[in-house]
Amino acid sequence: MNKLILAKSAGFCYGVRRAVERAEQSAEASIPYVMLGPVIHNSQVIEHLARMGVGCVEHLQEIPGETGAIIRSHGVGRPIYKELKERKIPIIDATCPNVSRIHKLAVDAEK
Repeated sequence: MNKLILAKSAGFCYGVRRAVERAEQSAEASIPYVMLGPVIHNSQVIEHLARMGVGCVEHLQEIPGETGAIIRSHGVGRPIYKELKERKIPIIDATCPNVSRIHKLAVDAEK
């Protein structure tokens, strides 16, 4: 009999796990939410979220009225946040904290 050993680190990293949990929680919100691009690159997870009622759009213009936006785990640029705020679209930011830190470093370096 062959022995299967599963690595302790198997599965999603904490940033991806956090993003998926936030998207799942959005299904229970008082308004509908859509992912602005897939929250992670895993078709099975995206299908699971779709079954929960969490849709996916590729562009801001596709977000229906009275609907919130979920920012994907690898984040989006400042112009997207600005437009979401201007359009008063509720946001669930599922950006990985490590990615957010890198984005902040890039902004600081740009200044």
